[in-house]
Amino acid sequence: MQLRNAEVDVVTFGQYMRPTKGHLPVVEYVTPEGFAHWQKVAEGLGFRYVASGAMVRGRQPLSPAPFMKCMKWLREVPEFATIRTTRISDGF
Repeated sequence: MQLRNAEVDVVTFGQYMRPTKGHLPVVEYVTPEGFAHWQKVAEGLGFRYVASGAMVRGRQPLSPAPFMKCMKWLREVPEFATIRTTRISDGF
């Protein structure tokens, strides 16, 4: 709920993939049902756009359809917007 209180409107959930053996290991592989669950939770909290899936990357550009959806409502928000990244364990 902290993200919504901070007026964050877009949230993404993706699977961490260990890039090299020098990085933290994968603790758990999230199932498609798990991603669907977190998408419903986020939508229920009022996020305007939610991307949730194993191949979703938070810093990757949006594909055309979701991008256009975001651009439509971005025109309605204040001219100063901030993008924040957080982990589920940080609370949202």
